Amino acid sequence: VFFQTQIDKILKTKGKIKGKKSGIFEVDYERFLPFNNSFDFTYFDIKVWLAEVLLMKLDKMFMAHSIEARSPFLDKELVEFIFNLPENIRGRKKSLIKKVASKYLPTEIINRRKKGFAYPFLEWLKEENEFSYILTINQKTKIFNENYLKEIVKSGHKRYKQHIWTLYLFSRWVEKNYL
Repeated sequence: VFFQTQIDKILKTKGKIKGKKSGIFEVDYERFLPFNNSFDFTYFDIKVWLAEVLLMKLDKMFMAHSIEARSPFLDKELVEFIFNLPENIRGRKKSLIKKVASKYLPTEIINRRKKGFAYPFLEWLKEENEFSYILTINQKTKIFNENYLKEIVKSGHKRYKQHIWTLYLFSRWVEKNYL
């Protein structure tokens, strides 16, 4: 979420937080290194991001509403086929699926810009006035550079929505585990 330059600006302390509980979740990236080509990045993406984040979210959301979810593009044979394609074909933005879909869908749908699925982070935080919560927790912990934190939080700008949401969740975690 944060670039290294932003981390350097916002973090006031370089050490671990002392408190009731210890241990910080870290993905073991080392077991995937070194990345040699796009295959390695794709494999890592599937094993970590897809498996441990996206599919877990999908499963939880659908189960909460008693809906059975399917992921047809994760068919074992299809995934193996894609992994065996030459790298120059695999790396092109969904060229195969667009080629197949062009037989059935209009060109304007095939070529339209990508639309992300965004959560309304800022709206959630504004409704509950949670921006001040982030600042309050920071006053107690002194983890973040207060001026830079205020700059991000008070901006309330869409450009920082993921940053603000991450800071909010981190503040909740710190309060629960260390205050």
